[in-house]
Amino acid sequence: MAGDRNTQAELLPALVVAESSQFRPSLRARLIDLSGVEILTSLGIGMLVQIAQAMRAHGQRMAVVATTPNKDILERMALASLFPVVETRDAALAALQVG
Repeated sequence: MAGDRNTQAELLPALVVAESSQFRPSLRARLIDLSGVEILTSLGIGMLVQIAQAMRAHGQRMAVVATTPNKDILERMALASLFPVVETRDAALAALQVG
């Protein structure tokens, strides 16, 4: 389950901040870059959903950078209503309409 550990290592800090008092109200959006994650498993998808829901509860948004096959997995899961999934950081920033 190396994929789970890679995903968890990438997402755990964002999840902790999104669900804690460390969450900054001034933060309007978060970009999560999973381009270095080889395999996105159900654990990682669940963490992404948790982060997106926590951010949405604070009136904030996120975008995910992912490459194939992870981008394909997220698109098949129809998570676009929670967050855009794009292939580059520039595309993520554009999706979030950040400078």
